[in-house]
Amino acid sequence: MSDWKCEIKNWDKITLETAHLFFAQAEKMLESTNDVNGQLISKSHKIIMMSVPLISLVSGYFLSLIRDKEFSSVESVSCIVFIVSLAICLFYSLKVWKPKTEYFKGSRPRNLMNPEFIRDDNQQTQTLQILFSECHSFETRIDANIRHNLTYSKILSKAIWWFILSPFIALATYAIVIFLSQIHQYRFL
Repeated sequence: MSDWKCEIKNWDKITLETAHLFFAQAEKMLESTNDVNGQLISKSHKIIMMSVPLISLVSGYFLSLIRDKEFSSVESVSCIVFIVSLAICLFYSLKVWKPKTEYFKGSRPRNLMNPEFIRDDNQQTQTLQILFSECHSFETRIDANIRHNLTYSKILSKAIWWFILSPFIALATYAIVIFLSQIHQYRFL
C-alpha cells in the first residue's frame, strides 16, 4: 500500500486537461512496471528452457555410466554437483516464473462507479474526481509492481549466477576430487 499523500490544496484550480496529463503519466508508469515484470518472467523462462535440457542430459549421461558400470567416483561426484547446482538455478527461476498477482492497466467498474464521484452536478468536477481517484489507484499498483519487480529481480539474479557458475563448480569439484585422490594414493605408497 502506498504511503503517498497528495499535496494539492486547490483542487478547483486544476483543469481537466491537467488532470488528463496526470492520468496519462501515471498510466505510462504503470505500463512500464508491467513491462519490467514481463521481461523478468521472459528471462526466467529462458533460463528454465536451458536448465531442464542440461539437467536431463547430464542425468542421462550419469545413468548411462551407472548402467554400463563405467563410472568413477570423480565423474559421479562432478555429475551430481552439476545437477544439484542446475537444480538450484531451476528453483530460483521457477520462483520468478510462478503465477502471481499482477496489477494491470484499468480499474474494475465497481471502483469507478462510485456515488462519491457523482455528488456534484458539474460534469467536469465528476471527471476530475474519477481521474484523481484513478491516479491514486495507479500509485498503489505502481508501488506494488516496483516491490515485486525488485524482489523478482534479485531472485532472477541468483538463478543467473547459479546457471553461469554451474559448469565451473562441476569442473572445480572434478579437479578437487582428482587432487584429493592423488594425495590419497601417494599417502599409501
